[in-house]
Amino acid sequence: MKSNGKATTGLVLGLVATFFNIIPFLGFISIILSVLSIIFGGIGMSKSAELGGRGKGIAGVVLGLVNIVWFFVATFIMVAVVASA
Repeated sequence: MKSNGKATTGLVLGLVATFFNIIPFLGFISIILSVLSIIFGGIGMSKSAELGGRGKGIAGVVLGLVNIVWFFVATFIMVAVVASA
């Protein structure tokens, strides 16, 4: 049985982006990986009818979106803290 490599790639990129999002000042790497996670997850979801792996594709897209939101929230908080000091 073939596996859905694009969906798996989207999931892994989303997880790695989460790791980089946790580390301060490395969030810009997270943005790049999150966008790639959304792209690969979406492609993986579209190929899931023939290859399976729809859940991995969905997880990749969701992780990518959550990481992008998390990046902007964390950046806003850091800017607000520095500006108030």
